[in-house]
Amino acid sequence: MKKITGIIIWLLVGMLCTSAFAGTVSGKNSKKGVPVSSILLNKTQANLFITTDGKPKVQLEATVYPYNAEKRSVSWKSSNIKVATVSKNGLVTGKGYGTCVITATAKDGSRVKASCVVKVEYSEISAGGLKFKLNNRDNTAAVIGAASLSAEEITIPETVKANKRRYNVTSIASCAFQNMKKLSHVTLGKKIAVIGESAFESCTALRSMLQNSNITKIDDWAFADCKKLGVIYIPKTCAFISDCAFAGDSHLTIIGKENTYPAKYAHRNDIPFATLNTLWRTVVQYINGSDSLAVMTESLDTNGDGIISVIDYKYAQRLEESLK
Repeated sequence: MKKITGIIIWLLVGMLCTSAFAGTVSGKNSKKGVPVSSILLNKTQANLFITTDGKPKVQLEATVYPYNAEKRSVSWKSSNIKVATVSKNGLVTGKGYGTCVITATAKDGSRVKASCVVKVEYSEISAGGLKFKLNNRDNTAAVIGAASLSAEEITIPETVKANKRRYNVTSIASCAFQNMKKLSHVTLGKKIAVIGESAFESCTALRSMLQNSNITKIDDWAFADCKKLGVIYIPKTCAFISDCAFAGDSHLTIIGKENTYPAKYAHRNDIPFATLNTLWRTVVQYINGSDSLAVMTESLDTNGDGIISVIDYKYAQRLEESLK
Protein backbone atom coordinates (compact mmCIF):
# COMPACT_ATOMS: atom_id res chain seq x y z
CA MET A 1 0.00 0.00 0.00
CA LYS A 2 2.83 2.34 0.92
CA LYS A 3 4.52 1.46 -2.36
CA ILE A 4 1.42 2.36 -4.39
CA THR A 5 1.02 5.61 -2.48
CA GLY A 6 4.65 6.51 -3.20
CA ILE A 7 4.20 5.91 -6.91
CA ILE A 8 1.13 8.14 -6.99
CA ILE A 9 2.95 10.93 -5.17
CA TRP A 10 5.90 10.61 -7.58
CA LEU A 11 3.56 10.91 -10.60
CA LEU A 12 1.83 13.99 -9.17
CA VAL A 13 5.17 15.71 -8.53
CA GLY A 14 6.29 14.94 -12.08
CA MET A 15 3.10 16.36 -13.56
CA LEU A 16 3.46 19.54 -11.50
CA CYS A 17 7.06 20.02 -12.64
CA THR A 18 6.15 19.44 -16.30
CA SER A 19 3.30 21.98 -16.10
CA ALA A 20 5.56 24.56 -14.50
CA PHE A 21 8.22 24.09 -17.20
CA ALA A 22 5.66 24.29 -20.00
CA GLY A 23 4.22 27.46 -18.49
CA THR A 24 7.68 29.03 -18.44
CA VAL A 25 8.30 28.22 -22.13
CA SER A 26 4.84 29.42 -23.11
CA GLY A 27 5.40 32.65 -21.24
CA LYS A 28 8.64 33.31 -23.14
CA ASN A 29 6.93 32.81 -26.57
CA SER A 30 4.06 35.06 -25.60
CA LYS A 31 6.43 37.79 -24.64
CA LYS A 32 8.32 37.58 -27.95
CA GLY A 33 5.12 37.56 -30.11
CA VAL A 34 4.42 36.25 -33.60
CA PRO A 35 6.27 38.20 -36.35
CA VAL A 36 4.79 39.40 -39.66
CA SER A 37 5.53 36.96 -42.46
CA SER A 38 4.04 38.77 -45.48
CA ILE A 39 2.00 41.78 -46.63
CA LEU A 40 -0.52 41.74 -49.47
CA LEU A 41 -1.67 45.02 -51.12
CA ASN A 42 -5.01 45.42 -52.91
CA LYS A 43 -3.07 46.86 -55.90
CA THR A 44 0.42 46.20 -57.21
CA GLN A 45 0.16 48.89 -59.91
CA ALA A 46 -2.06 51.92 -60.48
CA ASN A 47 -2.48 54.57 -63.18
CA LEU A 48 -3.55 58.06 -62.11
CA PHE A 49 -4.65 60.82 -64.48
CA ILE A 50 -4.47 64.48 -63.48
CA THR A 51 -7.33 66.67 -64.76
CA THR A 52 -8.01 70.40 -64.65
CA ASP A 53 -10.49 69.75 -61.81
CA GLY A 54 -8.03 68.32 -59.33
CA LYS A 55 -5.53 65.68 -58.30
CA PRO A 56 -6.39 61.96 -58.74
CA LYS A 57 -6.38 59.60 -55.76
CA VAL A 58 -6.30 55.86 -55.13
CA GLN A 59 -6.68 54.01 -51.82
CA LEU A 60 -4.14 51.29 -51.07
CA GLU A 61 -4.98 48.66 -48.45
CA ALA A 62 -2.52 46.30 -46.77
CA THR A 63 -3.43 42.85 -45.42
CA VAL A 64 -0.85 41.58 -42.94
CA TYR A 65 -0.09 37.85 -42.42
CA PRO A 66 -0.33 35.82 -40.29
CA TYR A 67 -3.57 37.01 -38.76
CA ASN A 68 -2.25 36.34 -35.26
CA ALA A 69 0.85 38.52 -35.75
CA GLU A 70 1.39 40.55 -32.61
CA LYS A 71 1.85 43.91 -34.44
CA ARG A 72 -0.09 44.14 -37.71
CA SER A 73 0.24 47.87 -38.52
CA VAL A 74 2.31 49.23 -41.45
CA SER A 75 4.01 52.46 -42.46
CA TRP A 76 3.71 53.99 -45.96
CA LYS A 77 6.32 55.73 -48.09
CA SER A 78 6.58 57.18 -51.62
CA SER A 79 9.78 56.93 -53.63
CA ASN A 80 9.09 60.30 -55.28
CA ILE A 81 6.73 62.81 -53.66
CA LYS A 82 6.83 65.00 -56.79
CA VAL A 83 5.01 62.22 -58.64
CA ALA A 84 2.72 60.97 -55.85
CA THR A 85 2.34 61.24 -52.09
CA VAL A 86 0.83 58.72 -49.67
CA SER A 87 -0.92 59.33 -46.35
CA LYS A 88 -0.46 57.30 -43.16
CA ASN A 89 -3.64 55.45 -44.13
CA GLY A 90 -2.43 54.49 -47.62
CA LEU A 91 -4.28 57.16 -49.65
CA VAL A 92 -2.16 57.96 -52.74
CA THR A 93 -2.46 61.35 -54.47
CA GLY A 94 -1.02 62.04 -57.92
CA LYS A 95 1.09 65.21 -58.07
CA GLY A 96 2.92 65.24 -61.40
CA TYR A 97 3.99 63.25 -64.42
CA GLY A 98 6.16 60.21 -63.77
CA THR A 99 6.39 56.83 -62.05
CA CYS A 100 7.05 56.09 -58.39
CA VAL A 101 6.83 53.19 -55.94
CA ILE A 102 4.57 53.25 -52.88
CA THR A 103 5.85 50.88 -50.17
CA ALA A 104 4.11 49.46 -47.10
CA THR A 105 6.51 48.23 -44.36
CA ALA A 106 5.57 46.19 -41.30
CA LYS A 107 6.13 48.10 -38.04
CA ASP A 108 7.12 45.05 -35.98
CA GLY A 109 10.74 45.23 -37.06
CA SER A 110 10.50 42.21 -39.35
CA ARG A 111 11.33 44.41 -42.39
CA VAL A 112 8.59 42.72 -44.39
CA LYS A 113 7.45 44.97 -47.27
CA ALA A 114 5.04 45.16 -50.19
CA SER A 115 4.92 47.75 -52.96
CA CYS A 116 2.71 49.27 -55.66
CA VAL A 117 4.04 50.95 -58.82
CA VAL A 118 2.12 54.17 -59.50
CA LYS A 119 2.19 55.88 -62.90
CA VAL A 120 0.88 59.45 -63.10
CA GLU A 121 -0.03 61.26 -66.32
CA TYR A 122 -1.96 64.38 -67.24
CA SER A 123 -5.25 63.65 -69.02
CA GLU A 124 -6.26 67.32 -69.01
CA ILE A 125 -4.18 70.49 -68.90
CA SER A 126 -4.61 74.26 -68.98
CA ALA A 127 -2.37 76.26 -71.30
CA GLY A 128 -2.58 79.64 -73.01
CA GLY A 129 -5.96 80.43 -71.46
CA LEU A 130 -7.49 77.20 -72.79
CA LYS A 131 -8.30 73.76 -71.40
CA PHE A 132 -7.31 70.60 -73.26
CA LYS A 133 -8.22 66.93 -72.97
CA LEU A 134 -5.30 64.68 -73.91
CA ASN A 135 -5.45 61.38 -75.73
CA ASN A 136 -2.39 59.45 -74.63
CA ARG A 137 -2.99 56.68 -77.17
CA ASP A 138 -2.45 58.77 -80.30
CA ASN A 139 -0.93 61.96 -78.82
CA THR A 140 -3.80 64.21 -79.87
CA ALA A 141 -5.64 66.84 -77.86
CA ALA A 142 -9.12 68.37 -77.93
CA VAL A 143 -9.93 71.89 -76.78
CA ILE A 144 -12.60 71.53 -74.06
CA GLY A 145 -13.01 75.13 -72.92
CA ALA A 146 -11.54 78.45 -71.97
CA ALA A 147 -10.00 79.36 -68.64
CA SER A 148 -12.12 82.52 -68.62
CA LEU A 149 -15.68 82.68 -69.92
CA SER A 150 -15.25 86.42 -70.51
CA ALA A 151 -12.41 86.05 -73.03
CA GLU A 152 -12.82 88.20 -76.13
CA GLU A 153 -10.22 86.58 -78.38
CA ILE A 154 -9.00 82.99 -78.54
CA THR A 155 -6.06 81.50 -80.38
CA ILE A 156 -5.98 77.72 -80.57
CA PRO A 157 -2.42 76.38 -80.97
CA GLU A 158 -1.26 73.61 -83.28
CA THR A 159 0.23 71.61 -80.41
CA VAL A 160 0.42 71.53 -76.62
CA LYS A 161 3.10 69.98 -74.41
CA ALA A 162 2.46 67.64 -71.49
CA ASN A 163 3.75 64.33 -70.12
CA LYS A 164 7.13 65.13 -71.71
CA ARG A 165 5.74 64.99 -75.24
CA ARG A 166 3.70 67.07 -77.69
CA TYR A 167 0.07 66.56 -78.61
CA ASN A 168 -1.48 67.71 -81.90
CA VAL A 169 -4.58 69.81 -81.24
CA THR A 170 -7.02 68.24 -83.69
CA SER A 171 -10.52 69.03 -82.42
CA ILE A 172 -12.78 71.40 -80.53
CA ALA A 173 -15.00 69.45 -78.15
CA SER A 174 -18.75 69.70 -77.83
CA CYS A 175 -19.89 72.84 -76.00
CA ALA A 176 -16.28 74.00 -75.58
CA PHE A 177 -17.07 77.72 -75.93
CA GLN A 178 -20.86 77.66 -75.77
CA ASN A 179 -22.50 80.87 -74.48
CA MET A 180 -19.28 82.87 -74.30
CA LYS A 181 -21.03 86.17 -74.90
CA LYS A 182 -17.90 88.35 -75.22
CA LEU A 183 -15.96 86.12 -77.60
CA SER A 184 -15.54 88.05 -80.86
CA HIS A 185 -12.50 86.63 -82.68
CA VAL A 186 -11.11 83.10 -82.97
CA THR A 187 -7.93 81.86 -84.65
CA LEU A 188 -7.77 78.12 -85.26
CA GLY A 189 -4.59 76.08 -85.27
CA LYS A 190 -3.64 74.43 -88.54
CA LYS A 191 -4.32 70.91 -87.26
CA ILE A 192 -7.95 71.36 -86.21
CA ALA A 193 -10.05 68.77 -88.07
CA VAL A 194 -13.31 68.55 -86.12
CA ILE A 195 -15.51 71.27 -84.62
CA GLY A 196 -17.85 69.54 -82.20
CA GLU A 197 -21.52 69.88 -81.41
CA SER A 198 -22.48 73.32 -80.04
CA ALA A 199 -18.80 74.25 -79.83
CA PHE A 200 -19.50 77.96 -80.42
CA GLU A 201 -23.26 77.97 -80.03
CA SER A 202 -24.72 81.29 -78.83
CA CYS A 203 -21.40 83.14 -78.99
CA THR A 204 -23.42 86.19 -79.93
CA ALA A 205 -20.42 88.54 -80.27
CA LEU A 206 -18.41 86.21 -82.53
CA ARG A 207 -17.59 88.03 -85.78
CA SER A 208 -14.62 86.33 -87.37
CA MET A 209 -12.63 83.12 -87.46
CA LEU A 210 -9.20 82.86 -88.99
CA GLN A 211 -7.80 79.47 -89.85
CA ASN A 212 -5.77 77.42 -92.26
CA SER A 213 -6.71 74.03 -90.96
CA ASN A 214 -7.86 70.88 -92.69
CA ILE A 215 -11.34 70.82 -91.17
CA THR A 216 -13.19 67.63 -92.06
CA LYS A 217 -16.32 67.93 -89.94
CA ILE A 218 -18.53 70.66 -88.46
CA ASP A 219 -21.10 69.09 -86.15
CA ASP A 220 -24.66 69.97 -85.08
CA TRP A 221 -25.24 73.53 -83.84
CA ALA A 222 -21.49 74.22 -83.92
CA PHE A 223 -22.04 77.91 -84.74
CA ALA A 224 -25.79 78.20 -84.11
CA ASP A 225 -27.04 81.63 -83.04
CA CYS A 226 -23.71 83.33 -83.71
CA LYS A 227 -25.74 86.19 -85.09
CA LYS A 228 -22.79 88.50 -85.81
CA LEU A 229 -20.60 85.91 -87.52
CA GLY A 230 -19.77 87.52 -90.87
CA VAL A 231 -17.48 85.28 -92.87
CA ILE A 232 -16.06 81.84 -92.29
CA TYR A 233 -13.62 80.02 -94.53
CA ILE A 234 -14.30 76.30 -94.91
CA PRO A 235 -11.58 74.33 -96.75
CA LYS A 236 -12.22 71.76 -99.45
CA THR A 237 -11.15 69.03 -97.03
CA CYS A 238 -14.42 69.41 -95.15
CA ALA A 239 -16.65 66.42 -95.94
CA PHE A 240 -19.49 66.96 -93.49
CA ILE A 241 -21.36 70.02 -92.21
CA SER A 242 -24.53 69.54 -90.22
CA ASP A 243 -27.58 71.25 -91.71
CA CYS A 244 -28.08 73.02 -88.37
CA ALA A 245 -24.43 73.95 -87.87
CA PHE A 246 -25.10 77.64 -88.68
CA ALA A 247 -28.76 77.86 -87.60
CA GLY A 248 -29.76 81.45 -86.85
CA ASP A 249 -26.66 83.00 -88.44
CA SER A 250 -28.39 85.52 -90.67
CA HIS A 251 -25.26 87.53 -91.58
CA LEU A 252 -23.06 84.62 -92.58
CA THR A 253 -21.12 84.22 -95.81
CA ILE A 254 -19.14 81.04 -96.39
CA ILE A 255 -15.81 81.49 -98.13
CA GLY A 256 -14.28 78.60 -100.03
CA LYS A 257 -13.67 77.07 -103.42
CA GLU A 258 -16.32 76.36 -106.00
CA ASN A 259 -17.32 72.77 -106.76
CA THR A 260 -16.43 71.57 -103.29
CA TYR A 261 -18.59 70.15 -100.51
CA PRO A 262 -18.66 73.48 -98.58
CA ALA A 263 -19.83 75.32 -101.73
CA LYS A 264 -22.58 72.76 -102.35
CA TYR A 265 -23.56 72.92 -98.69
CA ALA A 266 -23.88 76.71 -98.81
CA HIS A 267 -26.01 76.62 -101.96
CA ARG A 268 -28.22 73.85 -100.56
CA ASN A 269 -28.85 75.75 -97.35
CA ASP A 270 -29.29 79.19 -98.98
CA ILE A 271 -26.17 80.60 -97.32
CA PRO A 272 -24.26 83.23 -99.33
CA PHE A 273 -21.07 81.76 -100.76
CA ALA A 274 -18.00 83.45 -102.21
CA THR A 275 -14.52 82.55 -103.28
CA LEU A 276 -11.60 84.38 -101.71
CA ASN A 277 -11.17 86.44 -104.91
CA THR A 278 -14.77 87.59 -104.65
CA LEU A 279 -14.22 88.54 -101.02
CA TRP A 280 -11.22 90.67 -101.96
CA ARG A 281 -13.03 92.33 -104.83
CA THR A 282 -16.04 93.20 -102.70
CA VAL A 283 -13.98 94.69 -99.90
CA VAL A 284 -11.90 96.76 -102.32
CA GLN A 285 -15.04 98.04 -104.04
CA TYR A 286 -16.44 99.21 -100.72
CA ILE A 287 -13.20 100.89 -99.70
CA ASN A 288 -13.17 102.73 -103.05
CA GLY A 289 -16.71 103.95 -102.46
CA SER A 290 -18.46 101.73 -105.01
CA ASP A 291 -21.43 99.63 -104.08
CA SER A 292 -21.88 97.91 -107.44
CA LEU A 293 -20.79 94.65 -105.81
CA ALA A 294 -22.60 95.32 -102.55
CA VAL A 295 -23.76 91.79 -102.00
CA MET A 296 -22.20 91.06 -98.62
CA THR A 297 -22.37 94.33 -96.67
CA GLU A 298 -23.27 92.92 -93.27
CA SER A 299 -21.21 89.78 -93.73
CA LEU A 300 -18.02 91.70 -94.39
CA ASP A 301 -18.50 94.15 -91.54
CA THR A 302 -16.17 92.10 -89.33
CA ASN A 303 -15.69 94.71 -86.59
CA GLY A 304 -19.38 95.61 -86.31
CA ASP A 305 -19.15 99.32 -87.01
CA GLY A 306 -21.83 99.25 -89.69
CA ILE A 307 -19.55 99.90 -92.66
CA ILE A 308 -16.96 98.05 -94.70
CA SER A 309 -13.63 99.72 -93.92
CA VAL A 310 -9.88 99.32 -93.91
CA ILE A 311 -10.26 97.29 -90.74
CA ASP A 312 -12.35 94.78 -92.66
CA TYR A 313 -9.85 94.94 -95.51
CA LYS A 314 -7.12 94.00 -93.06
CA TYR A 315 -9.22 91.10 -91.87
CA ALA A 316 -9.50 89.85 -95.44
CA GLN A 317 -5.75 90.28 -95.80
CA ARG A 318 -5.14 88.27 -92.65
CA LEU A 319 -7.52 85.63 -93.93
CA GLU A 320 -5.60 85.35 -97.18
CA GLU A 321 -2.28 85.17 -95.33
CA SER A 322 -3.61 82.42 -93.06
CA LEU A 323 -4.51 80.37 -96.14
CA LYS A 324 -1.06 80.48 -97.69
